[in-house]
Amino acid sequence: MLARLGENIQAARKAHGFSQERLAELIDLHPRAVQKIEAGELNPKSTTLFRIQAAIRCSWDTLLARERGGRGRRVDEDGAPAENRTRISRLGNDGSIR
Repeated sequence: MLARLGENIQAARKAHGFSQERLAELIDLHPRAVQKIEAGELNPKSTTLFRIQAAIRCSWDTLLARERGGRGRRVDEDGAPAENRTRISRLGNDGSIR
């Protein structure tokens, strides 16, 4: 899981156009720490994850996703897993479960 988190952070960072050094500067962390997080060698504190998420402006789903590219999982247009849609659709207007 730590390796996947690192891969997700790296992909989001690159998509945003940041180098590891720039991200480190934005989140007040040493560039080597960012490198270790992305390599899955360092488990970041929750406060570090919050700073990373805020700096690269990506969703928590993007950072914490277990699968890349939706392999084997259907998603709705909002990116939520399709199985969530069926659960939600079973709620009545009054909040009761149907």
